[in-house]
Amino acid sequence: FEAKIKKSGMPKEVREKAVKELASLAKMSQYNPEASYKRNYLEWLTDLPWEIKDKAQVDIKKAEKRLKEVERQRKENEKGMSRLEDEAHRKGIPPGWLRCQFTY
Repeated sequence: FEAKIKKSGMPKEVREKAVKELASLAKMSQYNPEASYKRNYLEWLTDLPWEIKDKAQVDIKKAEKRLKEVERQRKENEKGMSRLEDEAHRKGIPPGWLRCQFTY
């Protein structure tokens, strides 16, 4: 992993964290369940394409507007679900039944 960390091109903060995790991994037994988590984490860190720069420009204002719209729709859907649950309760349908129907 040491060589992969050096060649990965990751930022300094990430590299420091990876080296720290590698040192921790070196101290523990290979049979320790946490060792497999650390190995997977290090593999994941070193496999990321750190040096690839995306040339796409992100319009923060547009993204913020879209996020607010999605949040508004979520709240609207939640209100609609509450109304449906109230109606279901009045008709004797078990609580939570509607949410189970709409989660998939």
